[in-house]
Amino acid sequence: MRRRWSEAIFACLTLLAIAALLSLGAWQMRRLSWKEALIEKRERHYAAEAAALPHAETWGETDWRDFYHRRFALSAKRILDGRALRLFAPREKEKTLYGFIRAYQTSDGGAILVETGSDSSASPKNLREAPALFLPPEEANLFTPDADRETGLWFRIAPDEMAAELGLERAPPGLFRLGGRLPPLRNNHFSYALTWFALAITAALLYLIRLAHLPPDPPPT
Repeated sequence: MRRRWSEAIFACLTLLAIAALLSLGAWQMRRLSWKEALIEKRERHYAAEAAALPHAETWGETDWRDFYHRRFALSAKRILDGRALRLFAPREKEKTLYGFIRAYQTSDGGAILVETGSDSSASPKNLREAPALFLPPEEANLFTPDADRETGLWFRIAPDEMAAELGLERAPPGLFRLGGRLPPLRNNHFSYALTWFALAITAALLYLIRLAHLPPDPPPT
């Protein structure tokens, strides 16, 4: 009787493990579909002509989600000279990079946040049809440090907080990054899914092999 209970518990744990592995594989396949759609959307926006910003008076009614990762042709002048925020960038070739973010004003009076690059002295005073990508806010996670407001160092794109720090009003909820493209997105979800499915199959095969080698039950006495 004790042997039957132990085998039943082992079988349940094995089935739970296989179900969890299959669920992780299915989740990675969903992530794969999402990532491929995001890559296709970005490539479509990159191929499109740079658009003009909506008029500043309409920004309050504009659904900016439709404009994320689109290219714009910016014409604006730099304001708040001497004030800039820094956005932490991942390490590249053993060098820590920071993107400098400055405030610009469009011809119709709107204020925008523009990341001008990693060189603080290379921020142009005037932008004339400068190509820029409009990037969405980034959500903080458990590992995202809080912004260091004393030094102006930020670890994620937080347009509303950044604009408030610079004293801007009516700024769009995003960051304009000068340049035409972002680094390519990594898309390893298919290989991750294959790994989880392979582990599930392996677990099932090992369980079947174990069943095949179990000794027969002793005859009743």
